[in-house]
Amino acid sequence: MDQDPVREHVADPARGARIIGSRCTSASFVNPPATDSMTYRTLGRMLVAGLGALGVLLAGCAAGGDAGANRVERVDSAGIAVVRNIGPDRPLRWAVHEVLRLGGADEGPEAFFNVYPQSVQVDARGHLIVLDAGNHQVHEFDREGRHVRTLGRKGGGPGEMELPSMLSLGPDGIVGVYDYTKRGVLRFAADGSPLETMRVNRPPRYGAVLAGSGLLGVYSEFTMGADYETVRLVYTEGADSVEIAALQVGDMKPVDFGCVSISGMSPLLQPDLVYAVAGDRVLINAGAEYVVRAHGLDGRVHTVITRDLPPVPATAELARLEVGDSMRIRIGTEVCSVPAEKVVEARGYASVVPAVRGIVAAPDGGFWVRRGVGRDNPTIDVFAADGEYLGTLPEGTPFPAAFRGPDEIVTVERDELDLPYVVVYRIERG
Repeated sequence: MDQDPVREHVADPARGARIIGSRCTSASFVNPPATDSMTYRTLGRMLVAGLGALGVLLAGCAAGGDAGANRVERVDSAGIAVVRNIGPDRPLRWAVHEVLRLGGADEGPEAFFNVYPQSVQVDARGHLIVLDAGNHQVHEFDREGRHVRTLGRKGGGPGEMELPSMLSLGPDGIVGVYDYTKRGVLRFAADGSPLETMRVNRPPRYGAVLAGSGLLGVYSEFTMGADYETVRLVYTEGADSVEIAALQVGDMKPVDFGCVSISGMSPLLQPDLVYAVAGDRVLINAGAEYVVRAHGLDGRVHTVITRDLPPVPATAELARLEVGDSMRIRIGTEVCSVPAEKVVEARGYASVVPAVRGIVAAPDGGFWVRRGVGRDNPTIDVFAADGEYLGTLPEGTPFPAAFRGPDEIVTVERDELDLPYVVVYRIERG
C-alpha cells in the first residue's frame, strides 16, 4: 500500500501517545510502515551475491536504451527467480492527460473531507470506489464520474463506521473498510448490504485489507526498554496466520510536539515495509536497497527483483522535503499541524534515503515503483510482469493510488486549501 506515514498521523494512546489539551480518549495511527527487515535483506544479499556462482543467464539489452547501457540478468536460485536489472535510468516517453476529476464540492458525495491513496479502489467495471474517512462513507462513481451509491454512515451498528482508515476490494464485488474502533474490516456485499465484520485478533498498525480469503495487515511489537519495534506483515485466514515479512525499526525515541506526545517515533527516512497486493501475490520492499520481492499469501518468496541503484545519502533538507510544509497529527476530529523544521529537529533522520518508497501493482502483472523524497514530484519506475525494468516516467507524472484498466491511473491530489480530489489520467505511451 502506498501510504504516507510522515505527513499524516493519528495519535494512538495504546502506543504511548499522551494527548495534551484534548478531550479525545481514543485514536490510532492510520498510515503505513517505516522500517527495515534484517531477515529479508539478508536473503536478498545471499540471492544477489550468488548470481555469479550459479551462472547468470544474460537476457539481453533492454529495448529503447543505448546498446549495453541497460541489461537484465536472470537466475533461478533454489526455486526463487532472481531478476537483476543493471544500468542507469532509461526515460520512458510516456505522457498522462487528465480525463476525470472528482471532489471540491460544497456538499454531496464529492464533498470529500479525508481521502488518501489507501482510500481509493477500482472495481471490475471501472467504477471508482472512494472511502471518505472524514465523512464515514464509501462512495461509488461510474466511469463518467456519476455518483452511483453511498455505503455506510457514522455509527456503531452494522454497516456503520466510527474510525475508518483503509479501503479494499474482495471477491464477488465485496467492499471492505478497516475500522479501528471495531477492530475489523467492515464488509459490504455487491448489492450494498452489510456482511459480517472480519475481526482481527490485535489491532494492526495501519489497518488491514482483504486479500485472498482473509486479511493482510501490518502489526507492531514493542520490547520494553528497547529503542526499536518489530513490524510484521501478516496474512490471516480464519484461525491460521502466516508472517510474510518482518523488520526492525531502530532508534525509536519519545517525541513531544506540544499538541501530542508520542513515546516512540523513528527517525525520518527510515526504511519502510512497503507492500502492494496483486491478486494472490504480495509485492514487498523491506529495506533501504532497491529490492522488490513477490511473495505468495503462504509467505513463500517466488521472485526477487532488483535495480543496482544505491540509496542516496540523507540530509536535513531532504528530511524537510519528506515532511512537506507540516506533519498533521489527527486526534479524533482535531488536527495539530507541526512545522517541518520542528519535526526534523524532534525526530532526526536516517543516514540514507530508501530506494523504494512505494509500490503499486499494474493490471498487466507488472508494477510501478515510487522513488525519491516526498510525494509532490516522485520518480517512478515501471516494471514488466516478468520483472524487467522498462524505464522511468517523465518528471511530474503522478504516482497512482490505483489503475483503471491498462491505460488509466487514478491518483489522490490536494489543492492549495488541502482539499482532496480523486483524479483519473489516461496514459499515452510514446
